[in-house]
Amino acid sequence: MPINEGSFARIIMADVEKRTIPIPGGRYSVQAIVPLAAIKGDTGEVIEHDNVVTFSDGNPHDNHIIVHFNSEKGTLYQIVPAPDPQDHDILVTYFLPVLKDYFQTHIQAIDYALSSINNKRPESGGTILTPKSFVFASAGDGDDGVLSLYIQTNESGNPPGNPSPSFQPGDTAVYPIPQGYTASIILSNRLITQSFLRPQLEACGFSVELSNPVSGGGVSAVLRKDENIIAVGKSGQSFFENHSYQGLQISMQSNPVHMTLQKGGISLEFGGYTLSEWSKSITFTRNSTYGGVYVTIKLHKFPVPLSLSADDVIGSHISVDPSEFTVELKAQGCSFFERMGGCSSSYPAFYDRNLRERIQFPTIALHLPGLDFFNATNLLAPGHNVIGLDTSKGVQTPHDFLVVGNFTSLGQLRKLRAGSPKDHRLAEHPDGIR
Repeated sequence: MPINEGSFARIIMADVEKRTIPIPGGRYSVQAIVPLAAIKGDTGEVIEHDNVVTFSDGNPHDNHIIVHFNSEKGTLYQIVPAPDPQDHDILVTYFLPVLKDYFQTHIQAIDYALSSINNKRPESGGTILTPKSFVFASAGDGDDGVLSLYIQTNESGNPPGNPSPSFQPGDTAVYPIPQGYTASIILSNRLITQSFLRPQLEACGFSVELSNPVSGGGVSAVLRKDENIIAVGKSGQSFFENHSYQGLQISMQSNPVHMTLQKGGISLEFGGYTLSEWSKSITFTRNSTYGGVYVTIKLHKFPVPLSLSADDVIGSHISVDPSEFTVELKAQGCSFFERMGGCSSSYPAFYDRNLRERIQFPTIALHLPGLDFFNATNLLAPGHNVIGLDTSKGVQTPHDFLVVGNFTSLGQLRKLRAGSPKDHRLAEHPDGIR
């Protein structure tokens, strides 16, 4: 627990003026190895480590992850860094040992708020995630430690999970925070696909079939729509010739769009084909030809990043322009006997020159308006973003959805609290000592 700016000590001796010695903020900390607990914000009930905390009555609650312990248990306090015995500063030689002794003998209990979770429904926001239960765990080695919160949401449909969880991708226990950062948020693949992607894609007019890619992590989706790619044919006659060029219709139900979300980007693939038949005859003669053309329409939309905004909102917007579709033509071909009857193994110039401009493509636009997992969904410290996320890294998708960042400094949090008095849930007991 850092000794903050503004801390001080006093010497009071008979017939001597009081002397104040300031303790520099951020230089020293009080260290103790203690258990973790969760404290229900409305009742004060303490829920020990390795127990699941539930929001079971359906009412709004705040729950705080707290370092909670009583000094009567024989907790040993230390001042870190340890004072240098060769330092003759009175702060080092006298006051820090006195402060250590004071904690040891006068402090009955300590509550130190680390984080908070509540299930309050926000006033606005497209995608709502409300906590149903959570469990917390800590892990560490030497001076490095990690506090992990595993949150079950109502929307995920997942069970509560292991009361003693650990982060074990590939059955190997590792820290859930990548090197170079001090915080990460991992949103489970199932939570994102079922609670975010599916409803947003359905709102865009698609029926959705979700699955995981064969390799590489992320999500695959088959998107079907009750629309068609169509082209109106052409027929006519002149003094010299009669002709008929059939149009085309390709169903987006039978030929769906394939969406892949992988490596933090969304790509789209589409492919469909149909047969367009044609015929020509010369007036006043029996000379006529006919044939068919396979018309294949393809789309390959390169990955569009799943973005992380400066407001910590995950989102993306993908639209397909008609010019991004490619049209391929291939003659149907004829058998020997069909050629004897006038079948042609080539196709008229109409298909190369005029077909493309007649094709009408339906709108393909995926608007994912955003998953605001801090402010709009109130999962962690609502109103105060205690983690500054690295927007340059965006959203990574090794399997689950990962965003990384660093904890906001104590000074920055003080400024946030001072400028936001209406939302003081995180600031109520930042270092509550009683």
